[in-house]
Parts: sequence; structure tokens; C-alpha cells
Amino acid sequence: SDQHWTFFEIDPEVARIAGDPTLFTFLSDAFPNDSRMDIVIGDARLNLAKAEDSSFDLIVLDAFSSDSVPIHLLTQEALEIYLSKLTEGGLLVFHISNRHLDFRELLASLAKGRVDPLVCYGCDDLVGAQSRRERNEGKMGSQWVIMARKVSDLGSLAEPGGRWHKMIPRIGFEPWTDDYADILSIWKTTSSD
Repeated sequence: SDQHWTFFEIDPEVARIAGDPTLFTFLSDAFPNDSRMDIVIGDARLNLAKAEDSSFDLIVLDAFSSDSVPIHLLTQEALEIYLSKLTEGGLLVFHISNRHLDFRELLASLAKGRVDPLVCYGCDDLVGAQSRRERNEGKMGSQWVIMARKVSDLGSLAEPGGRWHKMIPRIGFEPWTDDYADILSIWKTTSSD
């Protein structure tokens, strides 16, 4: 395969553990000779900004599950960096599973708030529906948002009746910028959200 994967990781210890097949095998199994994979240490937004424009077919952001959310990855300015690095037809994917914060409105508003709006689709449960008991035990489905320049870039993900649904931002929801972010605007008000 001609795929090449670049991982941006802020914590050198996480990268060390991920690269040690005695501790974690996903990377060594997927990339046995390391020739198709790089790990870039440091802030993802700053390092991605240094990458060649139009050099990624897919950018996946997976940094939002903890209580400490990197707000600077969810701003209008950050979105413009990501888009500049995507190829034509490239996809921007956010893993947004979080027990306390709901990123759907924010991401929908970021996609819609551009001069050239993006299409934005969400999937609230990629691992199967959980029962109320499982949710009460802290188990939850996986939530994802995907953005593209055109609906056709999403292929079958945008087909009606599927697991993915078009996201429309709430009127009046203000997208975050490097100078403005309202964390309370995405706070989940009940455990059933």
C-alpha cells in the first residue's frame, strides 16, 4: 500500500509506549517496518501547520475524551489550518466521545460559519447501542463528526437512512476562535445527552 500515516502526539512518553511492541502492539502490527508511519512529538496544531499544504487525504483528531480539552484544536483558525493540509476531496474526522462535553454544536457551527461552508455529518454510536444500565456503569458509544468540502466527498457515509446524519448548527451558537471559547456552551446538562 502507498499509504503513509503521521501521528501527532504531544506527550513523548505516550509515543514511546505506543512504539514499544512489548507494551502496545497496534502500531507495530499495522506498520511492521515503520516505513509508512511517523510520530511527530509536540503540539499537533503547531506541527501540522508546518506540514506541506494539501498533503493529507485524511486528518483524524482524537484529543477530546479527557477532562482537559485542547480548545486551540477546535477554533476557526485551527479549522483553516486543517483544511489547508487536506487534499481536494480530503476528510476531516473528529472523535468527540466525552462524558461531560458535547462537541456536536461547536463542530457544526465551525463547519457552517466559514465563507465557504463545509458539510458536516455526525454519528452518535459507532460501537452499538448501550442499555441504560451500561450507560450508568460509565460505558458509552463512540461519537464522531466528519467534515468535507462537498457531500460527494463523504461517499456512502452521506446516504440517507445510514448511521451518519447531517448536522445543522443551532441558531445563535457562536463558533470558537483563538480569542473566544465558551466551554460552558458545550457542557452536557444531563447524563442522558
